[in-house]
Amino acid sequence: RISGITSEGAGVGRLPDGRAVFVHRTAPGDLARVQVGRIHRRWARARLLELIELGPDRRQPACPFYATCGGELDGRHGAIVARSSATLSSGSVDRPLFRSQS
Repeated sequence: RISGITSEGAGVGRLPDGRAVFVHRTAPGDLARVQVGRIHRRWARARLLELIELGPDRRQPACPFYATCGGELDGRHGAIVARSSATLSSGSVDRPLFRSQS
């Protein structure tokens, strides 16, 4: 299950061994089937294979080509409110978001 989101729009979940896993095109609350790709000592990247259950903050992206192009609009599937409230305890998401809005 995806529990947070990065400043770049990738969903953040946990692998069974406790490592963080970053999955583009997911939103907080999503339950997803993924294929793990690059594995690092403390984290991994994965590719979304299937959305099993949609999170409450997921919304339809405005761009009709979002699902196929893989272009510049990654992260348009999650509500802005969800992004700003994700992982507030660490502050890792807040600072980059507020900096980029200046």
